[in-house]
Amino acid sequence: MKNKNKNKNKNKNKDKNKDKINLNYFFEKINKKLNNLLIQTKIDFSKIKINQININILYNISININSKLEKLKNIANIFLINPQTIKIIAHEKKNLLKIEKTIKNSNLDLNPFITNNYIKILTPKLTEEKRKKIIKIIKKKSENIKISIRNIRRIFLNKLKKKIPSKDEEKNIQNKIQKITNNYIIKIKELTKQKEIEILKI
Repeated sequence: MKNKNKNKNKNKNKDKNKDKINLNYFFEKINKKLNNLLIQTKIDFSKIKINQININILYNISININSKLEKLKNIANIFLINPQTIKIIAHEKKNLLKIEKTIKNSNLDLNPFITNNYIKILTPKLTEEKRKKIIKIIKKKSENIKISIRNIRRIFLNKLKKKIPSKDEEKNIQNKIQKITNNYIIKIKELTKQKEIEILKI
């Protein structure tokens, strides 16, 4: 009888340990999922270059050279000197004026000028209206991410409810998951605030 009781107790302890391992697994999983979301948010926010010219928009501009349309990338070398400056060196200097005029007349809102036998383009000034639009986009992204965090919390809570033996433990686990998600929401808010400050400083 004693052996049977010992075996029963061992089995109970095993079951308890299984529950603990499962809970640890769930906590690790929710942390990993939320951390991946945070990393992706950082990547997405870093892609919002406020004061940087996109050099790719110039590659396929067509320039009329001797009654034939040529792609800019085929008749000139285009360099990004810094995030605010593009330098264009024509293969033939006689084409400089044509290149400058074509870029000015394009709908790219760029103002090229010739200096020292090459063309220079500076970033257009960021207007107040443009800043507000960008901040609005960032805030919208931020709100969507916070909704995703809350959805992840809800999904994990629903999964865990089936594995929680008591109401007290359920409440305790809910509080733990709430703390985890709150922490990530705070981090998203901080990222959003940092990006807003960056936009306003430019």
